[in-house]
Amino acid sequence: MDVSNANTPGEFDPTNPVGTSYYRAVAEIGTLGNFHFTLTNAYSGDNGRAAILNNMSGANVIYAAGNAGNGSSPQPAGIILGAGAQILTPALAPEAAQSPGTPTPVASFSVAQLGDKLDKIGKDSNFRGVTIFDNVLYYTKESGGNGVNSVYFVDTTGTVCTDTNGVGLPVSGATLPTSPLA
Repeated sequence: MDVSNANTPGEFDPTNPVGTSYYRAVAEIGTLGNFHFTLTNAYSGDNGRAAILNNMSGANVIYAAGNAGNGSSPQPAGIILGAGAQILTPALAPEAAQSPGTPTPVASFSVAQLGDKLDKIGKDSNFRGVTIFDNVLYYTKESGGNGVNSVYFVDTTGTVCTDTNGVGLPVSGATLPTSPLA
């Protein structure tokens, strides 16, 4: 069933022409082939596209990539908050017992940082893929309406992308994020 343009129950956009609401879910497959789902209110008005589990060194978080917003501008704050790069704690309860809260971004990006025209914020963070390499979290971005296709990484050190254009390379010794964006 395709629910990609519907709202999520906790982040409803009244300007979204799709009148239904459904949680988005991340599926984990266990070593014995069992499925486990974690529900989220992120990606309201669009869809999540990728997820990866970080269970190294005691961490237990899911990083997710996707897009949000199917309504008009200005987009509600919850739609903006639920776009792009998200962090989730894997749920232990069955789906029927889960009650997802507010989306939790792990990072953000705006094409205005590159000097480009600002797009709808929910579309600005139109992430397609997520991966971890050498202890760095990377996201891929599709253009949306603004023509920017690129790869971004989450700078947990706060020392790489200190200029306004967000350009830099990961530093050695970076750590993976384990909490939402402040």
